[in-house]
Amino acid sequence: MTTNYVCSMICSRLSFSQQKEKTMAKTKGLSAAELEVMKVLWEKKATTVKEVQQELSHKKAWRYTTVLTFIVRLYNKGYLKRKKEGMVYIYSPTLPEKKTKGKMVEDFVDRVFDGNPTPLMNYLSESNKLKPSEVTALKNLVAILNKEAKNGRDTEPLGR
Repeated sequence: MTTNYVCSMICSRLSFSQQKEKTMAKTKGLSAAELEVMKVLWEKKATTVKEVQQELSHKKAWRYTTVLTFIVRLYNKGYLKRKKEGMVYIYSPTLPEKKTKGKMVEDFVDRVFDGNPTPLMNYLSESNKLKPSEVTALKNLVAILNKEAKNGRDTEPLGR
């Protein structure tokens, strides 16, 4: 199988999946800085603003108030939940990292490619952004999706 073939098969699966998920409520996107904060929260599971600021201090020169602003924004957007313990709030993600990033990818594909993931996959395959091991992983994914489709999953087999 060629890389373009594998990409087009995965894209057809993604398009089907996106149509099913269209009814889900859209959350506001994450800025690059908010994503940095979320990465710490996903890693730590539950933590304080101070701990996030300390964790990021080796990468960013953000003050406590800056991190607090990002965390409050994330809380207001629905990405975080909090509980009060003593004098501080403990923040934790409302969704797992994989689900959040999946929604971000879907939003990107919707905004940039009008909901069609094929141009993105074609770009990745033509720009040599995929390593041989990643192409192999994509081929394996096509095989798994085809097997699941044959076993009664509600998708069409890929490549047909």
